[in-house]
Formats: sequence, C-alpha cells, structure tokens
Amino acid sequence: LIHCSRVVFDCLCNSMFTRKRRRESAPIISADKKESIVKKSVSSPSVSSSLLSSLNFDGIMKKKRKLKNSKSIKSHPCDTGEDIRLSSFIRWCTECGIKISSKVILSRRSSCANIGMLATEDIQEGEELALIPRHAVLSAHNSNIVAAMETDKEFKKCMRDKSDWIPLLLALLFEWPKKEDEGKWFHYLQLVPNPESLEPPMMWSKMERERLLTGTSLLSRIEDDLENIRKDYEIVVKPFMERHPDMFAKKLISFQLFQKLVSFVMSYSFSDEHDAESDDSEVYSELLQRTMMVPVIDLLNHHYDHHAELSFHNDYLRLVAVRRIKKGEEVMNTYGRHSNTSLLQMYGFSDMKNPFDVAYVPVLSIVDQVKEGGSKKTLKDVNERWKALTAADQYSNKDIFEVNLDGIVDEEILQLIKLLLVDRNEFEAKLEDLQKNSCKEEDDNSSHCSTELDDLQDDGVCRGDSKDNSPANAFENLRKKELEVLSSLVQKMLFLFPETFEVTEKAIKGTLATAHEKMAAITCHGQQKCLLALIEKLEKCDFHN
Repeated sequence: LIHCSRVVFDCLCNSMFTRKRRRESAPIISADKKESIVKKSVSSPSVSSSLLSSLNFDGIMKKKRKLKNSKSIKSHPCDTGEDIRLSSFIRWCTECGIKISSKVILSRRSSCANIGMLATEDIQEGEELALIPRHAVLSAHNSNIVAAMETDKEFKKCMRDKSDWIPLLLALLFEWPKKEDEGKWFHYLQLVPNPESLEPPMMWSKMERERLLTGTSLLSRIEDDLENIRKDYEIVVKPFMERHPDMFAKKLISFQLFQKLVSFVMSYSFSDEHDAESDDSEVYSELLQRTMMVPVIDLLNHHYDHHAELSFHNDYLRLVAVRRIKKGEEVMNTYGRHSNTSLLQMYGFSDMKNPFDVAYVPVLSIVDQVKEGGSKKTLKDVNERWKALTAADQYSNKDIFEVNLDGIVDEEILQLIKLLLVDRNEFEAKLEDLQKNSCKEEDDNSSHCSTELDDLQDDGVCRGDSKDNSPANAFENLRKKELEVLSSLVQKMLFLFPETFEVTEKAIKGTLATAHEKMAAITCHGQQKCLLALIEKLEKCDFHN
C-alpha cells in the first residue's frame, strides 16, 4: 500500500509539473493569457508510461522534501519560491562554473512560456548576461558515453555521413535514466521540458498533417524528415545500443522514444559554429561535441526582435545583450531568421507577426506548369531542357525558391521559366553562359556556399535569399507567356491551401479548437500572404510579346 501510494503521488507530481511548450510571443505576456501550444492530438503517437518512467522524464524521480533554508534560495539568480527543481538547478549551475548576471533572474513569473529569463535592472547593449564553460554543456563529448563512441569502430564508420544530432541523442538516452547520485546532469535534465509534451508536426498524425498543412511545403519536408530519422535509428542508433547492453536497458531501444527525443533536440539544442583549428585526427572528436544542450540558454524563449545572442568560443559560450533591455522585460533569444514553416517544423510554433516569413515554390512545380497545356513537342522539349539543366548542375529536383512578404521572388524562378520557353538555339547559348559563370564562381570561392532551409532535412536547396537577390524591376522584361506561367502557378498554389486567405485570417483571430489548428493556420496565412503579394506585383507589371 505504501508503494502504491508513492506511485500515485509521483503521477500527480508529474501531472502538476508537466512543462508547457515554449512559444513565440511578445516579451511580456500576462499570466491569464499564457497557454500551451502543444495540446495533445488524440491520434498522435505516445510513449508508454513505463518507458517514460525509465527516463525519469519530468520529475518522476523528484525528491519530496521541503527547502530547509529559504534565504539561501534568494541568494541565487532565480525566482523559485518553493520550486525545488529550479533552485537545485541554479545551485548546480554554480557548482559547474556557470555565471549568470546579477541583473537577471530565471523565473516562472511573467514569462511567455513556463520559464524564462527576466531583467531585474535596466541592461545596456553589450552587457554579458551569462557565461557557460565548455565542460558545462551537455554533449556526447562531455558524457560518460564518449568512451564507447570513441572505441566503437562500427559507430565511427556509420557516422561519416549521418546527422550531427545522433551522438547527442545517444548521450541523452544514456544520461536521462540516471538518478541524482549517478549522473552529473540530473538537476539539469529535471528542469528541461518533458519530451512527451513537445509536438512539432512530425509528431502529429499523418491525417492531421494533411488536413491542416496541405498547400505548404511542410508535408513533403516532414515525410523526408521521418524517413531520415527512421534510417538513422535502424542503421546507427539501434545497433549501437544493442552492442552496448550494459549502457542501455532493452526498454530504451524504441523508435517511438527516439523520435520524441529527436523533437526535443530539434527544439532545444545548439550547434557550434565556432571554427577551431583542427587536423584530421580531431574531426571525429569535434563531431561528438558539435551539437549540444546549453544549460540556462535553452531556457530563453524566441522572438524575432530579440534581446540577446549566444556566441561560441574555445573555452566557453557567452550570452550578450544586443540591445537595451528594460527592467521587467523577459530576455528573448533568437532561433534565427526563420520562416513560419521552419519554426513550426523545428520548434512546434509559428508567429503571426514574423517579418521573415516566406512561401516556398518547389522547382518541379515550375517545370510542370510550363508543360501544362503544351503539345507533345513542347513536353518533349521541356523534359530535354530540364534534363540538360540538372546534368549541368544548374538545378536539382529538390531545389526550392522563395517568395517573401513583399512579393519579391528569387530571380532564378524567372530565369528557369525563360530557359524552358526560349527556342532551342537560344537555350543552348544561355546554358553555355550559365556553365561558364558557374565555373568562374567556383574559382572565386574555395567552397560552394548554399543557403539551407533551416530544418531537419538538408537535401533540399533554397536558391538564395529572396529579400536581397531580387531587384524591384525583376518583372520588367517578362514576356506574355512567361507572365502567364508564373501567374497560373501562383494561383494553383493558392488553391491547394485548406481555406482561402480571408477564411484563414478570420480563423486565426477567432477561437480555434486546438493549438495545432492555430499554428497551422498562421503558417498557411503567411504563405498565402506572400503569394498574394506576388500576384499583386504581376498584375501591375507590363510584359513584352
């Protein structure tokens, strides 16, 4: 009976302290307006409670004791009250050499999510807010699992072309089940969000994704992500865990659990972009510490108009204010200049006011639009030209173009339409010019630089930044046929969304049934807005016959 009572008590504690998903918002939001953005979908997969218990998720192993000395808590840079886990985490930070400015506190009050960093005094641009030693970040390199990874030849071989996240994911699977007296990271892992509570779209049911996200590029991107995650698990993760049964209990060898940890790492990990000098013998060691969990910093929430940025150095990481922060404001970090599509895919939220939103245009949709309504000869010509362009490495089947909120498109959209429509002789001449320019660019740059889509899958290439690469007069030299192709393509893309722009806008302002519906509606609304802005530009431009 005593044992059963303790189990019931643990379950109640787990329910009370389940973390809310961080969400993007204004710096200060009142408590009555806070809401979780990850309401659990009825049909979404879930990890069994026994499996979660084995990982100590969200305080299963939390001690049931009262604070002996409340005054000692106030000396730490946090506003904890009776929050044992937060105060224990702050003490752990001090022991690890993590320094937090006296002008900020970690608090659950006045944060746009469950916890955040608040300014207790005015802070000026350039002031240091936190300093984290390299040994205090959680990576495979800093975990006791590192010895197994360095001696496992099969693992080294498999990691040559795999995700940098895999070592960190294995480190989390190894460290999370440990009790307070067994692991260095216990107090940190007790504070971070419960992976069970995080639900980016890849954790939604396929039916729900198709219902809410049709018309966006997320459907194909998420399918690619899930396929890559499955391959990584079957080829690298599962075999490694099975080769080391002394380190991983059998119940931890679960794809379902691994997928949930992937969503956690997607949302909260950091990648080291600091270029330290190294030789070939150190490349593998760098791989094991490239992706990491950064205590304190990963508690900060995101806002596009952020207050602070993290920088990487040889021996430490440093959080610095990039603009003035007023007393009482929540200190906001940035996850990058992401579109709502990328924010929703990676972090599980989207922002109605996101100034970096874009619509994505798959390259193959342009090719198909040029073919539409054409004769057999036209279809043959377009297919031959597309084959020639991909063979010459000018385009690939997974290229994606951007249209921004001002309706400005990547110039390569217009260039491709023209190449597919010009006569044969002109096409061959233009292709030759493109190849010459490509060779010249390769000579000028020691390495090819491409813009990633800021998401899990990196095999689709975004063809540049639409805000910077397109001149205002990009449509001036369009011919009638080229204008028709582009206009028809945009209209077709708008038709694919679940609702019209007006209906989506009203739905966002109203009360939606689920958080998933709201985030999906905001994402669709942003892409529709970009495409409508492009249509408005096309209607105003003159064309040449």
